[in-house]
Amino acid sequence: KPIEPGSSVREGQIVVTIPDMNKVQVDVDVHESWIQQVKMGMPVVISTDTGQTLDGSIETIASVPDSQSWYRNPDLKVYSTKVTIANKDGLLRPGMNCQAEIIIEEIVDILSVPVQAVHSNGDGSFCYLKSADGPVLTKIGIGKHNGQHVVVRDGLSEGDDVYLAIPAGAEPLPARSVAKPTRRRTPPAKAAANTGEKQDSGKSPRGAGSMSERLKNMTPAEREAMRKRYQGNRPGRGSKPGSGSGRPRGGVR
Repeated sequence: KPIEPGSSVREGQIVVTIPDMNKVQVDVDVHESWIQQVKMGMPVVISTDTGQTLDGSIETIASVPDSQSWYRNPDLKVYSTKVTIANKDGLLRPGMNCQAEIIIEEIVDILSVPVQAVHSNGDGSFCYLKSADGPVLTKIGIGKHNGQHVVVRDGLSEGDDVYLAIPAGAEPLPARSVAKPTRRRTPPAKAAANTGEKQDSGKSPRGAGSMSERLKNMTPAEREAMRKRYQGNRPGRGSKPGSGSGRPRGGVR
């Protein structure tokens, strides 16, 4: 029950809670695309709507997305991150809105361009460089970005003018290369099986050329025996196969 005038209190009872404003905690929502790069203890710069800037550090990182943000937008997944800030001057108060900038990495002496000037086709990154002859499509190598500027490793020089959008009449981006499937040749054994041919095993395959060679190498007796066997196996008209006559029964051609 709330403490009212005339209420009885006991020893150790909490009457009122006074927060210590010398050290405050800021709730920061980190998008899922960046959560893998956020680590404990990273420095954070807090900017308030009143213009103050304070330094803090990450104290805790949630392991599951925030359920409240999921109910507001099922397609948006953010992770609640707690940032501790020393607030000795009392610039921050409970309920104030602020923006947090997490310093993942600090890079010095680099060349950078706005992210709007970089275009990608899936195979690489390109910029449209301003020249006397018009916009020139230039391939560049890029590094990390902070959402506003991207690091340029090669392809541009300090002082070059680049377009923030694809200029009219400029050369289009090259088409993305598509990997073509390689043709696999069928091994000789499988090729013979698919075509119905037999591999050479010391015997001549069946065919007109092989039959003439066999007849050439036969003796007259073997040829006569082969002719009779062939005629005996030929079914005649009106006869049954294997009758041995080779002529139709009861008739003459």
